[in-house]
Amino acid sequence: MMATVISTETFSFFRGISFLREFIQCFENGEENLTECANKAYGLTLKRHHGWVVRGIFSIASNAMPGRDDFLTALCFEENKSDVDLSELLKQLRRDITSYVAGIDRCLRALNVFYKANHLDPDLN
Repeated sequence: MMATVISTETFSFFRGISFLREFIQCFENGEENLTECANKAYGLTLKRHHGWVVRGIFSIASNAMPGRDDFLTALCFEENKSDVDLSELLKQLRRDITSYVAGIDRCLRALNVFYKANHLDPDLN
């Protein structure tokens, strides 16, 4: 029973991290519509693991994504967010995303090695 719980939880973790990676990568590739990034990431990582009810809930939730400028402002640590230069923040974010995605990729590869070494579900994408 414990192995089943652990593998189910780690598969969910893996899929969630994969979704986050694809979302960030889509944004880094220049897509400014966050709903589109969420839908692309969901289609690549989670959709096939969900039934029609969860897919519908995701569709509704993804349409509630903030706009790009609101998203960037929310990421900013400045106290007076009205003074934030969004173009500069976007440049910094794009510089950082490359290293974030590389770090996520290392984590996903390590999880894949763990799953294969323990003869767990090899189809994790």
